[in-house]
Amino acid sequence: MDVQDNIQITRAALEAFEAHDMDRFVSFMSESVIDYTPGRSEPLRGREAVREDNIGFLAMYPDVTFEITQIFGDGEMVCAQGIVMGTDTGPLPGPDGQQLPPTNKSFRVPACFVAKIEDGRISEIYEYLDRLEFSLQLGASG
Repeated sequence: MDVQDNIQITRAALEAFEAHDMDRFVSFMSESVIDYTPGRSEPLRGREAVREDNIGFLAMYPDVTFEITQIFGDGEMVCAQGIVMGTDTGPLPGPDGQQLPPTNKSFRVPACFVAKIEDGRISEIYEYLDRLEFSLQLGASG
């Protein structure tokens, strides 16, 4: 596959995320995909783990969107820059296991989704966003 094919795979996956279709989103991934997500000590491993994690994310931020502002690639790597935005209207699991109530505040932060494509499937994901800005917009104290 060439870089344009890899860009199209990544764009299609992100369009499925944008539509909140997690089954379609993960259909672009290998069974053994690894997702390096901000704030996790260990990456998510496997298509089902990525699916379940994103379903949980949508429960917390049901109106979340990722607007691609730029997408480009080099070989098997594709980078999609954009803006992630949404509103905190769902319960948030706290570090002690208790549910934190929603803040009902909105966020809008730059984000980056980097995908490694192998054999026509996303095999690795690297996600980046400004977690401090994200937290501050949702009402966390600095």
